[in-house]
Amino acid sequence: MSERKGHTRMHSATSFIDVTKGYNPRTSLTQEQNEILNDFIKKIDYDSLTDRERKYLDEPSLLRFLRARDYDLNKAEKLMNSCLEWRRTFKPDEITAKELEDESSSGKLFQRGFDKNNRPIIYMFPARENSTDYEKNIKLLVYTMERAVDAMPEGVEQMTWIIDFNGYTTRNAPPFSVAKQTLSILNECYPERLGACFMVDTPFIFNIFWRAISPFINPVTKNKIHFVNGKESEKAKIFGKHIDLAQIDTTWGGTSTFVFEHSDFWGN
Repeated sequence: MSERKGHTRMHSATSFIDVTKGYNPRTSLTQEQNEILNDFIKKIDYDSLTDRERKYLDEPSLLRFLRARDYDLNKAEKLMNSCLEWRRTFKPDEITAKELEDESSSGKLFQRGFDKNNRPIIYMFPARENSTDYEKNIKLLVYTMERAVDAMPEGVEQMTWIIDFNGYTTRNAPPFSVAKQTLSILNECYPERLGACFMVDTPFIFNIFWRAISPFINPVTKNKIHFVNGKESEKAKIFGKHIDLAQIDTTWGGTSTFVFEHSDFWGN
């Protein structure tokens, strides 16, 4: 039993708003932030971009770049350009479910359901690692995040992660270089996309790994990470503030008995 949800060309450099949607990201901006956004739009040569890139650089995306760099226009532009270059070389839009069937078969990473803020939830189970093809594992990560973005309702820009460390050992841990690459993609290629991350039952061995990798996580992101340990009732209190307990597994204090079935879940 499973659940799963699932690309207007604009050229104006002065009012780049996707008018096909009711969501207007400017409503919460100050006058100064509006002006910075307008200046940002003027700096972009939309005619040199592909249709897909123009769609990617809508106002919500530009605002995420700005927020990620505290509205420093030059830094935001640099981040945007690096994201564009990454998307041109990595080609996340061209990754297919079929090419990732083997890596995805264990249910180690998938998107299912939404939290109380309508943010899509990504589930990760490191103990279910079934491959040492780290290139494809990175592709699976990117593919899953792209599907989470596709699943976002209008006005929602972030996602929630639940990472269950039950059964985790050093055999499940990726090389440090792969972990750094993963963090780089999360921080630099999907800025301001993380709403919350719940780390469930982290073992002692992970704490050593965490101390090594945490310096590479920016403080804003680090503040969104919640460690969920203890009894089921204690976990339920933490999860219940953010996610309907009907979506939370019974082992975490919820009521869900969902079991990942690759044959009827993947690629649908």
